Formats: sequence, structure tokens, C-alpha cells
Amino acid sequence: FLELAGGYGANIIVIPTALSDSELSRQPNFEKVKMRFSNLGIDSVQILHTRSREEANSKQICSGLKNATGVFILGGNTQRILDAYQGTRLETELRNVLARDGIIAGVSAGSGALGSFFFDHRLQRGFQFLEGTIIMNHFLSRNKQFDNSDEIRKHDDYLSIGIDDNT
Repeated sequence: FLELAGGYGANIIVIPTALSDSELSRQPNFEKVKMRFSNLGIDSVQILHTRSREEANSKQICSGLKNATGVFILGGNTQRILDAYQGTRLETELRNVLARDGIIAGVSAGSGALGSFFFDHRLQRGFQFLEGTIIMNHFLSRNKQFDNSDEIRKHDDYLSIGIDDNT
């Protein structure tokens, strides 16, 4: 991630929107997250979060993405990310990060949002940053290799990617 985001001069945006409101309130400045990036040698880390689609369509919240070289989406509930950002100016700006050869990565719910589809009790549409994919996070720990096999067979034209915990 560090190398693809531009090395030590990377300009990182962290999106914690998948977290619950109570989790967000417990870490209002995300010092631990910023420290993890700082330990990699990245000092330019901004947090971008809203649940408001109106705000996700504003120039103000999207301004930080204009210079971002990397975006990291935290885990939680994938649908929270998509409910807030899918089809908004913010999603367009995320696509622009990729168009500038930046990188978007995520953990857990953040990884699920990147694919064409993700599983959360059923097949749901993601951002489609990884076109033609079905992302299944917590693959073995939640027995997704068994629970979703019928659904995967219906979509055999997609690459199904199972991501285990701690990957």
C-alpha cells in the first residue's frame, strides 16, 4: 500500500464510515489509525467521514481527495459505506484517485465495498472498483465457502475472492 500510494510522501485519506456511531465516538481523532500510518513513515493522513449523502455530494468534503494518493477504508458494516457514498460526488472523487494511479484499499467491510459485489447475508452491489469481482471478507471464519456457493454459481462470470481474517 505504501509503495503504491507514493511512498513516504503519500497523501492518505482514511474512511471510517463503516464503523458504528458508538465506535466513531470512541475515537474522534483516530490517533491509533494515524499512528499506524506514521509508523510506516506516512505523516499526511486525513480522516474523511459523513453519513450524509448531501454532504458526500459537496465540494467541501471531497476537497481532500483531490490530492490523495491513497485511500484506506476501515471495517465495520459495508452497507454504511455504500449508503453514504455510492452514486455521489465522493464516489466520483474516489474513482479519480484511481485514475491518477493512486490506490484504494480496505480491511473487512472496506475491502468488500471495492468489488462489483460483496456478500453480507446476500449478494449486494459494491463500488465496482475491482470490476467483475465478488468480494467475500471473513471467508473461512464465517463459513462463506459453504453459505454462498449457490449464489456464486449463479455468477460464474465473476471472479469470487474469499479474504480470510488477518490477511
